[in-house]
Amino acid sequence: MADCFWESGISPEPGSARRTAMDAMLVEIERDMHVQFAPLHQKNVDKDQRDAAFAKLSVQFEKFETLFSDGRKYLLGREFSVADAYLFVAINWAGISGLNIFRWPHIGDYSDRMRARPSVLAAMRAEGLIVD
Repeated sequence: MADCFWESGISPEPGSARRTAMDAMLVEIERDMHVQFAPLHQKNVDKDQRDAAFAKLSVQFEKFETLFSDGRKYLLGREFSVADAYLFVAINWAGISGLNIFRWPHIGDYSDRMRARPSVLAAMRAEGLIVD
């Protein structure tokens, strides 16, 4: 989808260095974070599995905390991309699962910034994640 609408600003131009960077971020979020949530979504997960998932997720959130410590507003710098949408989903899953992302101040600020975006608010309302 990003390839079809990259001119809207949701994604860097296909084939560009920024697009390669965004694709790498998407892969990292999928490979190193998304899969760690699987045991946390199970009803009968035991404490050891939960603690192991939290430990792995904490390492990943620490990497993003370091990335945002350079003052960037979004993963690619000053511009929002689909990678930001994906990371924000992971941040929400962390909160639902009981992992406090606000222990990482830059991730907490990023989450607040994302929640303030009108498009994010509209999507969260449409999904029933925010009730007015």
